Amino acid sequence: MYLILPLVSGMIYTSLRGEFRLPRDKVYLNCAFMAPVSIRVEEAGIAAVRTARDPSFISANDFFDSTRRVRVEFARLINACDWQQISIGPAVSYGMSAAARNIPFAPGDEIIVLHEQFPSHVYPWKRRAKETDAVIVTALPRGDESWDEAILNAFSPRTRAVCVPNVHWTNGTLIDLVALSKRVRKADAYLIVDGTQSVGALPIDVQEIQPDAMVCAGYKWLTGPYGCAISYWSERFNNGVPMEENWLARKGSENFAGLVAYTDEYQPGALRYDSGGSSNFVIMAMLNEALRQISQWQPGKIQEYCARISDDSIAELRAAGFTIPDRAKRASHLFGIQVPERYDHQELATYLKNNHISVAVRGSSIRVAPNVYNDQSDLEILSDAIIAFTSDPAH
Repeated sequence: MYLILPLVSGMIYTSLRGEFRLPRDKVYLNCAFMAPVSIRVEEAGIAAVRTARDPSFISANDFFDSTRRVRVEFARLINACDWQQISIGPAVSYGMSAAARNIPFAPGDEIIVLHEQFPSHVYPWKRRAKETDAVIVTALPRGDESWDEAILNAFSPRTRAVCVPNVHWTNGTLIDLVALSKRVRKADAYLIVDGTQSVGALPIDVQEIQPDAMVCAGYKWLTGPYGCAISYWSERFNNGVPMEENWLARKGSENFAGLVAYTDEYQPGALRYDSGGSSNFVIMAMLNEALRQISQWQPGKIQEYCARISDDSIAELRAAGFTIPDRAKRASHLFGIQVPERYDHQELATYLKNNHISVAVRGSSIRVAPNVYNDQSDLEILSDAIIAFTSDPAH
């Protein structure tokens, strides 16, 4: 019996760097690119690798229990009622392609995406639009318009799907998914969310948001390994066609002796959307441990901690002439520093890298993505380096 229990409250008072093996001489502020795995996640992976020494200890149940544990942990994290509405795949593009495949579009139907949205959440919709003669509509704020306003203004009577993130991957801008969901339901459209840059560091409640599907990469804010993604599906997709015919996703596949008694029926809920090989024992062991630690740290507490360690440095950068959105408009775990156009962004990124500071250039922003292994001094080192670079006449 797998119960989905509520998260336990707590507080992150200080850096959890001791739970990671990050080099002491580097400032890593790039979790939006890839999370470092913690010691406990690393050790879970090593222990799982060792099971391959003697496969006689691996049973048929292990193929299902390994993924079931991950589904239960993820369902708890996002407040989903049923772990069988969670599927596992190799990447966000896989889940998004499955969602796109199972939405019935008519010629002229419209699919809303954001300007400079991450490609894995764009290309599947471009293909589906081409297949069905649907139209891609790109939301982009004009003038003082907010992202939320731009999305709502992109709606038309032909809107069939709204495919957006919760946090814009280039600069951390927040999208109000609860308000957007109400508009989507009123239009009888589909809300498809890329949760990659939010789930794990920002509280997400699918019962409140009511997305039709939400897909998350496992190796960023979920702090798991590369090569996995987790998807939540509403019951609206429960009779859909998966991307592949994975035998583990078929009803009764737990009985290895009866696998050749072929059936057209799938496992319950959204399990049909699992990719082949999704029960990879090493990846599932690492991802399960990563999800357990996120649940212990709590996304809300991670937000509070990231805000606390970055507020002073953000104020210093603003005073020096840099533009950073107000906290009410952005996430605290991911934000963009708008650098004046007279400075070369790539040259600044190289300068920071040479000073052992890891951030990213995304669009027109220097993207900063702290997490629990950082502390206030990391943000101070970053702000001091940026100000030093822009104060040097040579730049």
